[in-house]
Amino acid sequence: MRSLSVVLVLLSCIGAANAKDAAVRSYALPNHGTLELKTPAGWQDRVERTDDQPPTITFTPASGASFQVLVTPLWPSRGKPSPSGDEVKAIVQRGADGAAQQAVEKSIVVKELKGAMSNGYYFSATDRAPKPGEYKYLTQGMTAVGDLRVTFTILTNDGQTAVVKDALAMLAGAAQR
Repeated sequence: MRSLSVVLVLLSCIGAANAKDAAVRSYALPNHGTLELKTPAGWQDRVERTDDQPPTITFTPASGASFQVLVTPLWPSRGKPSPSGDEVKAIVQRGADGAAQQAVEKSIVVKELKGAMSNGYYFSATDRAPKPGEYKYLTQGMTAVGDLRVTFTILTNDGQTAVVKDALAMLAGAAQR
């Protein structure tokens, strides 16, 4: 019991240190303010954009085992409203249904992702036969942040559950300014 409590104290200190090292990064969106993401320490970003189209932000590790977190904030087309919460859930469910065709899981559950300024859905799946250089695990979804619908894809391999947890926390904490 004593060693278990020591391990728990150490883990909570590590978690607190990682949370403290996170930095809020802002990404300018043409005519839509900024998207703010509290990014874990040790993650680097690259922004790809074309003209006034939504950017795709790709997060990768500064060092260590490879992973990718792709984030694309979408804004409504002129004259069209953003998808409602039910529509977002339906979009994510279609993604889960498509992923199930090559996933280990027979049934893929869509889960809610809720934050102070965001609300959305996601699913996770395991690739049945990843090719060399591909990722084994996929977590994908969409969350509403202000008038944005933020799509995301998290690609990881074995031993990277903390990356998924950190990415989902980053997305739940997203804000539009």
